[in-house]
Amino acid sequence: MPIALGLDCGGSSCRALAVDASGSPVFRGHAGPANLATSSPAGLRRSLAKASAGAPAPQAVCAGFAGLVGQEGEATAIDLLTELFPSASLRALPDYAIALAAFPDRPDVCVLAGTGSVVCSAGPGGFVKSGGRGYLLGDAGSAFRIGRDALVAYLDQPEAASPAMTSALSEVFGMLDESSLIVKLYQSRQPARLLAHLARAVAKDAQAGHEAACAIMESSMRELAETVRRHVAKHLGDRKNLKIGLAGGLWKAAAFRQAFEHQARAAMAHLDLSFTLLDRPPVAGAAELAREALLGN
Repeated sequence: MPIALGLDCGGSSCRALAVDASGSPVFRGHAGPANLATSSPAGLRRSLAKASAGAPAPQAVCAGFAGLVGQEGEATAIDLLTELFPSASLRALPDYAIALAAFPDRPDVCVLAGTGSVVCSAGPGGFVKSGGRGYLLGDAGSAFRIGRDALVAYLDQPEAASPAMTSALSEVFGMLDESSLIVKLYQSRQPARLLAHLARAVAKDAQAGHEAACAIMESSMRELAETVRRHVAKHLGDRKNLKIGLAGGLWKAAAFRQAFEHQARAAMAHLDLSFTLLDRPPVAGAAELAREALLGN
């Protein structure tokens, strides 16, 4: 029985999904981190091997990697996959590509927003993206940026912080005084993920009408909508309709979805926009792309 294997290799976990030629699942697995840029080579091999251990031998493999940038990153990923699956046809892509492929009815553009953010679409030349430069250089509308702005607002006016934000800060940092917060943040190995935990409190505060949270949500979603507008103008050309897919943990909060849709309609008033929320894991997109390769599509 021909088998296609999809891998979602992220910064916190690696997930595997094997399907047969009809697309029916035959195996699922998971393991630890597998970010191509931040995980060690030994750690990458270990996570991928553990996630796929017990799966039927695949004829086609597609892996979506966080941290895959450029041809050098792709070559590194293919070398790693070749070690594990020497007889399979192999494909290595950035993680945003498998998120786009995971939509049953693929949208024109995917807005992936979690700890980071990226806007992507597919065309004749392959997948193209806007944003996604990482937390040091931007990631408009990401949970990191939202959390960073929330922490700055707290440090500027701690007396104005809501119970939801105070609770979130205590949970994430274990303390509330400025010096201790800053020390813990800068000592963290993953400051972006640490700050991203504050985004949920921002959503709660915005729904409650908290002024600072409303301002953060409005500005972050405006920036993200502008990134989409520029992407569409650059990569998708003239059109009347645009289907936007939303993927990633940020969109679990309805407040962020509503704010983004409002800002997107304002930024692209000339287009008829529709929005779809991804309701299955990105690894399903990797498995589907592997299955397409298996069938020669």
